[in-house]
Amino acid sequence: MNAMTQSDISKIGGSILSGFKAFEIKLIQDPALRLEIVRSIGQVPMAELMPISHQDRLQNFTGIVLEGRTSLSLEDLTRLGTLSFFMPPESWNLASSATIKTFLETSLKLPHHKCVCLPRNLAASLSNAMVKAYG
Repeated sequence: MNAMTQSDISKIGGSILSGFKAFEIKLIQDPALRLEIVRSIGQVPMAELMPISHQDRLQNFTGIVLEGRTSLSLEDLTRLGTLSFFMPPESWNLASSATIKTFLETSLKLPHHKCVCLPRNLAASLSNAMVKAYG
């Protein structure tokens, strides 16, 4: 995996890359390459990602971006894309209400993000984040 380039990642695509385990991606020495893999997976529409990858695996991918963070920027949430909806509930607290609001509004304008179907525990954390963002 250390031999891959960003061009390889875009050719392979997030659907296939979602088959890797998070610990395998964490072994990649180049941090920019690790983030590019997560970004590529996060670009896959939720309706396509959910049938091919288990919720636990998707949550583990978020850890690659979230690890060591004390705050989340719009760039972080955008990089996560679809994967942001699988963040641990407490991770939404790392983002400001303005960041959450901008991310949600931007995400919902994308044609493949019109519907968000999540397990109850993740839906509750997203609901809390929306209350934080919109009051």
